[in-house]
Amino acid sequence: MERLKMALVLVLFVAAQPLSAQKWKEKLNATKEKVNNSLNETSGNKDYSEEFEGKEFPDMMTYLDGWNNKTVKTYNWSSRDNRYYVKEAQTIVVGKNGDEYEYVMVNGKKYVPIKNADSDKILKFQWSSIILYFSEDKLVTYGQNEEGDVFIKQLFGLKENAQKVTAEIEAYLAYTASLIDQDVAGANAERERIAAEKAAARKAKYGLHDKSIKSAKVLVNLPQENGNFMNVSFIIETTLTDGSIIKTRPDEGFYEDYIITKNFTTDFSGNIESGFIDGDQAVVKVVSKYDSKITAEGSATLSYNKGPVFLLYGRGWSGSEGEDGEDVEIEIIEDKHAVTGEPVLRVRLTSTAERAKLKEFSLSPNQSFIVKTYGGKGGEDNSRFYNGGDGGDIIVYKDPSVSSFRIKYDTKGGAPGGSSASFGRDGDYRVIEQALNFNH
Repeated sequence: MERLKMALVLVLFVAAQPLSAQKWKEKLNATKEKVNNSLNETSGNKDYSEEFEGKEFPDMMTYLDGWNNKTVKTYNWSSRDNRYYVKEAQTIVVGKNGDEYEYVMVNGKKYVPIKNADSDKILKFQWSSIILYFSEDKLVTYGQNEEGDVFIKQLFGLKENAQKVTAEIEAYLAYTASLIDQDVAGANAERERIAAEKAAARKAKYGLHDKSIKSAKVLVNLPQENGNFMNVSFIIETTLTDGSIIKTRPDEGFYEDYIITKNFTTDFSGNIESGFIDGDQAVVKVVSKYDSKITAEGSATLSYNKGPVFLLYGRGWSGSEGEDGEDVEIEIIEDKHAVTGEPVLRVRLTSTAERAKLKEFSLSPNQSFIVKTYGGKGGEDNSRFYNGGDGGDIIVYKDPSVSSFRIKYDTKGGAPGGSSASFGRDGDYRVIEQALNFNH
């Protein structure tokens, strides 16, 4: 009898096992589905951009005071796992100076407002390369790539689908940027209007087109140290028949009211360019565009009392040998200054450098000029060391007329990138005396 009871229990147990296992699997699957649904609520791959098309966003600053000293839940977003990870809650601190918002502190980092001077709208707050976005119920830190795509890093407050949050931020940025663009366009238009009014007022007051001119005068200004590659400027003073004087100064008279000729050329900074100056004077001649009888000429004598500097050295790169210094030829003739009669050197420098193929200048014999054509430093790349570049060669051709000249030069080879590399070769410096002629 006992054996029969035990057999019945065993049969019932075996018969119940499949039923119990089935219920357990169903429960497990239900749990998995619940977890997946929860995950999809915050990290699904749905495209939410259409939800925000045409949306007008409130100014983000509307919500900022509500975040001050608020302790909120914190989630780190993992793009690798496509999910949020719960982190320690954080307290948000908003820094203000009067009505001006100076920063928002999150995780001990101060995010400062990024603002265009022509708009009162703030596009974002930023710390280093990390950007801050907030709405009424959530605050997000994110990064952007060169194309402007948003990549969420942390979320504070209400947990929300990551793709939806991303779409919201991108839509907000586009919308707010468009408002800022409108502000900037309006500000630019206002500036242009004001500038046009000022230009018209200046033209009416100082323009010579409707004035009766008595005479003109040109004043050429040179600094104490002057010559090629140094500044020169001039002012035209126009005397009207009523005795008033108009000068071509900022916000006053117009150079455009005259036809101007010069015996020199200048660069965009107003420095005299390469070339020998006829008569060793900077000469400016002007003729009024409105009365050809009104002419003037001004000049200033050039001293050539400061020598130029030519930087023709090789550069160094991290993963290669140092560049070689440029090779240079210098020709020197001694002449007499056309005004003072004192000795003056006429110098022609040519090099292999694209930036300084040919330079001509005059210089007082008691002044020096500088030529640096040393080799660049060798680099280092993955414990591989590179040699320094060779110094450039300098050859000076001195006409027999030259009694003395002064050149400060550097033709040293570049330093090696490390112990297993070598210094570059020093460049040669030679002086050769031979008859020269710059008239060819």
